[in-house]
Amino acid sequence: MDLGILFDDKLRFVQHVDLIRSRCFKKLSCILRTAKDLDLNFNCRRTLYHAHILSIISYCSVVFNSLSVSMFRRLEAVQKRAIYSLLCMWPDDISYPDACMLFDVLPLNQRFMVYDIILVSKLLSSKIDAPDLLSSLNFYTRSQHYYSRPTQLFLPQLSMLNSIMRSQTAVNNVMRCDQNFDIFTFSHDNIKRSVQRFMSLSNVS
Repeated sequence: MDLGILFDDKLRFVQHVDLIRSRCFKKLSCILRTAKDLDLNFNCRRTLYHAHILSIISYCSVVFNSLSVSMFRRLEAVQKRAIYSLLCMWPDDISYPDACMLFDVLPLNQRFMVYDIILVSKLLSSKIDAPDLLSSLNFYTRSQHYYSRPTQLFLPQLSMLNSIMRSQTAVNNVMRCDQNFDIFTFSHDNIKRSVQRFMSLSNVS
């Protein structure tokens, strides 16, 4: 384990996902007992979820966000179970996206994409002092007409296992969807909204 991340020789993070699930379900059981004993209202339960479960799921996601589909579903299942349990509802009662909105969270694929883009944003603004990572950003420098807005900022290599390459791809995808997207000036909330727009349009298409 290195800084809370369980690595394996093939970087599949199977053991790490299992560790996250185990820790989160233990926390969830404790929260549910506390919520029942103290008759906690919705806002308290939501705050406890953010503090004790979502923080575990999201920790260092830019490192392990190369999960296989099956591993990602196992991770998403943690959030689904926690939200529905704390809402005292079933999936038939409310859709998962609507439940996420009530808890003020994003589905994990969107949340992790936001964190990937924020990584690039912080590197470019020097909020993360990592010259080696900054130098690995591969800017797209093809000449274009001065009046045309570029549709991509980076030219990443085809390696989604590399967090920097994946983050550059995420920036490009959002840029193509949102013409106003600006990685250099956008706040975290603006990045979140742009990712939501990109995901909604991708689902429609």
